[in-house]
Amino acid sequence: MSDNKNVLIEVRDLCKSFDHVKVLNGISTTISQGEVVAIIGPSGCGKSTFLRSMNLLEKPTSGSILFEGTDITDSSVDINKMRQKIGMVFQQYSLFPNLTVEKNVAFGLQLKKMPKNQIDTKVKEMLEIVGLGDKGKSYPSQLSGGQQQRAALARAIVTEPKVLLLDEPLSAIDALLRKSLQMEIRRIQKETDITAIFVTHDQNEAMVMSDMIHLLYDGRIEQSAEPAQMYARPATKFAASFIGSYNLLSSEDFKKMTGSSAEAETIAFRPESVRLSLERPDDACSYIFQGKIVDGIPQGNVFRYGIGCEGGKIHADVLFQETGLLAESTDCWMSIKKEDCILL
Repeated sequence: MSDNKNVLIEVRDLCKSFDHVKVLNGISTTISQGEVVAIIGPSGCGKSTFLRSMNLLEKPTSGSILFEGTDITDSSVDINKMRQKIGMVFQQYSLFPNLTVEKNVAFGLQLKKMPKNQIDTKVKEMLEIVGLGDKGKSYPSQLSGGQQQRAALARAIVTEPKVLLLDEPLSAIDALLRKSLQMEIRRIQKETDITAIFVTHDQNEAMVMSDMIHLLYDGRIEQSAEPAQMYARPATKFAASFIGSYNLLSSEDFKKMTGSSAEAETIAFRPESVRLSLERPDDACSYIFQGKIVDGIPQGNVFRYGIGCEGGKIHADVLFQETGLLAESTDCWMSIKKEDCILL
């Protein structure tokens, strides 16, 4: 939960329906000045609708959005004046193809009727911040995808908005460049101390870039947590299934597998929490059980085993190395620290 003294945005019981289909169903949260918030969730959960509601591109069916203490959903609020305080970066960048980079960045300042000498100074400073100091005279078609994204970011924040909204800003960029831009956007956000809300389908991106993650499911916030807590301590079965690769077992299957009872409907543990060995380990602080290697697949720098056990199939991750991998049909022992098992 955000610090009330620094709250910039407060969302109260926000609902949005399209043709009687409720897309947002009672969302309430607060966002602090300078905070970076990631919105994640499955397709159709309401991520983009929530983001677009923040500047009334989608007007809520009910509920309220307080921006600096003012309810912007009130009909008396000047929407255009309010939007001047909110920048937005779209998935496809939306740069003007017939304008140079510097003119794209200057566009919002010109709308504010800022003196030309001030515009030139601010545009030059912003292009330096985003690493495009030598690209001001270029046109969007002459830029790479990553450079176009940084130009769109510069255009959005040069007007010094209070809040920056980003709708899957890196989804159209290749994986290697995406990782670099994640760090670049985070650096720029820290330098400008801007508040940012971004939608992403990439959980790793949310972990890297945000201070707080809101996981949406069926139009509601399923869980709100800082990245480390969201990763290590999912609060519900859905959160565990969505946040990546948790093994989920019913209490009955868990007992079959480990021989131990757990007072929960579902027990969750991550693949990297499973330790493999060919001999029975001696560890009183762990659940110990047997299984057989069913399959295995490389996943980046880890190798993921599928292991058949008494209670069903689970996954275990080990560091991917050229030698020492276990072959299919190998009998093995597994251990999981009791503290690594989450009761849901």
